Amino acid sequence: MPGPFGDVPKAHEDALRRNTRSRGISAPPPIRRSPRLAGIPADSDFVLSSKRFFTPEGLGIHSTVVFDRKKGEWRGEWAYRVNKNTRKKPFFPGQIIQAFDAHPQTVLDKTLDDPCIAQVAAGPVFAKVRAMIVINLTADGIFCLPMYTSKPGKSKPAQRLAEMASICDDNKWKGRTPWAGQPLQMTIYSPRDSPNRSLIELLQPVHVLSASRIIPIGFISGGEYARLMRLLHHKETQARAAAFHVYGETYLPITGWAPKPRIHRPYPKAKANMHNRTGMRW
Repeated sequence: MPGPFGDVPKAHEDALRRNTRSRGISAPPPIRRSPRLAGIPADSDFVLSSKRFFTPEGLGIHSTVVFDRKKGEWRGEWAYRVNKNTRKKPFFPGQIIQAFDAHPQTVLDKTLDDPCIAQVAAGPVFAKVRAMIVINLTADGIFCLPMYTSKPGKSKPAQRLAEMASICDDNKWKGRTPWAGQPLQMTIYSPRDSPNRSLIELLQPVHVLSASRIIPIGFISGGEYARLMRLLHHKETQARAAAFHVYGETYLPITGWAPKPRIHRPYPKAKANMHNRTGMRW
């Protein structure tokens, strides 16, 4: 009677049995772990990892870092947030801080690997940590005036200097803005953080979120803050006067008036003329 392999010799049948794969129960297949379902980009060795810690000053920090899965170490920050409730020292007008200042990248001779430039959907962005003077506090952060280091061999246009005020930490520098008088005086906590001799940008303020990284580095006195406010008010008045001149009217600063809820103040003559000229309702 033929065997399971047909009518073949016994020796050949034994050889076929040895070389034939067993049809017994095999081991279950391994569990599939999908990087896509885990939120990991395809063929990527980096993931985002959450990180919480407290600084020596007692600030609660919650950040997201880029984590290298192969080396088991973090490569840099992806997001950074400070718990405002853990801040021990509140910010005050006249304080000098270091914080982020960002704006669209418009310098054409920067290199492709410049670490201060990032490419986002809206376009290239330049950002750096800059010294600033706190003007006042807002609901979500701090209203500041940025400071730019004054370099001896680097000049600025006269129109730009007309919107700046000099500041330094000594009495030897004469400044680069004669229209504003002598440079303002500042006190810096650590010499390594000192902006030394700088120019304050009066008409290009920066709003810094209080949940971001902010480092206090110094302050100006109350008298210097009052002087800075006078300079700021002077330049803002000039800018508004130029804006009203476009409408053919003279700007007169409003004093002793505050808006009242649900009460509409009658238009003065100048405002009515400007309203009729542009068709805008102010």
